[in-house]
Amino acid sequence: MSILLKYHKKMSDEEILRSLYLAKSMMGKADYDSNIHEVYRVVNETKCSAYDSCYVALAEEHRVKLITTDGGILANAKHIALSPEQFLAA
Repeated sequence: MSILLKYHKKMSDEEILRSLYLAKSMMGKADYDSNIHEVYRVVNETKCSAYDSCYVALAEEHRVKLITTDGGILANAKHIALSPEQFLAA
């Protein structure tokens, strides 16, 4: 939600609300745990923190891009991480 609100000037209110509802419906009450072996692998390969590596590993597992403003993730996990600007430009 915070990322949509950050870029609200680039989207109409209707687009933001539709995106929020879509994101909520896709997430539901899902809570995902990262595989500790994969997190450890990511830490060693990317030099991201363990906390950040959980997100990277989860994105890899689900074969999706990780949209983030975190500079450490963007610098160290270029294979999967995109900034919001990169995502919107794609």
